[in-house]
Amino acid sequence: MAKSKLRNSTELLFDNIFDAMHEKKAEDILLLDLTKIKGANFDYFIITHGNSTTQVNAIAEEIRRKVKTVLRMNPAHAKALPIRNGFC
Repeated sequence: MAKSKLRNSTELLFDNIFDAMHEKKAEDILLLDLTKIKGANFDYFIITHGNSTTQVNAIAEEIRRKVKTVLRMNPAHAKALPIRNGFC
């Protein structure tokens, strides 16, 4: 796949993930670029948080739904971690 085409598909994926997060009122969205780290399991890693377990689960589920229905892709991993001491 050409580099520009890959970049465009990556941008489209990010747009849909960020849209899903915003729809569910995700807070402090952070995109980590791991492309220059040798041995990293992923090229990018996205972190966000919500104010309750219900909200965090809704964010993860909306990401899965949007990526699957809009982009016709199966997300490699979207996980909602339980909230402990205000962190998830």
